[in-house]
Amino acid sequence: MKKQVKLYITRHGETEYNKEYRAQGWSDSPLTKEGRDIAAKLGQGLKGIKFDMVYSSSSKRAMDTAQIIMDNMGINLPLHRDPDLRERGLGKLEGQVLGAGPWYKANEVAEAAGQKGKLDLDALDYHYENIDLHTKVEVEKPYELENFDEFKKRLKKGADNIIAKAPDGESNILIVSHGMAILGMIYAITGDKYAPTFIENASVTLIENIDGVYYISKVNDKSYIEG
Repeated sequence: MKKQVKLYITRHGETEYNKEYRAQGWSDSPLTKEGRDIAAKLGQGLKGIKFDMVYSSSSKRAMDTAQIIMDNMGINLPLHRDPDLRERGLGKLEGQVLGAGPWYKANEVAEAAGQKGKLDLDALDYHYENIDLHTKVEVEKPYELENFDEFKKRLKKGADNIIAKAPDGESNILIVSHGMAILGMIYAITGDKYAPTFIENASVTLIENIDGVYYISKVNDKSYIEG
């Protein structure tokens, strides 16, 4: 029997740290009202899909988002918490106001390479490791960032484990994770460092796995919250 698994991967709702442009990583902050509202809207938008399993990262912002989504879908499935789905650990940068500087740099590097509108994830890693201190970030080097290659490996491991536990035949699985984590998972699966876009809160990235082979179907799909 063919095993076909669809992973509907969403980023958590907006948090207080998101609103303040603070690095979050393994640290956490509460969802804002807007973050709760958009998670509820996503739940409404996903009502037509029958999910077999629900996963989230072990970060509270992801777990809270997953619960709000399920409440608004009217479903009550067990919520599987997986630390492999967490955001990248940002060490001493966590909680610091960084703005979007590293992301702009990653966009500029991609554009210079003929990949306009995309992000160079290797460049993003470099600029997090060598963040320009004129941004007034009072942090000593090294920042103890989670190694980028290890970050990608654990995300791929998380996805592989979810696929392995999925029932045979066709199944739909909801996953709540994080912006950089979703990009890292795509990179780990495809080997392509040029990320298609920045991942918005409550957008959906659809990754399919058919008999062990991954396919990226949609990235940053906001139709479920805009419909």
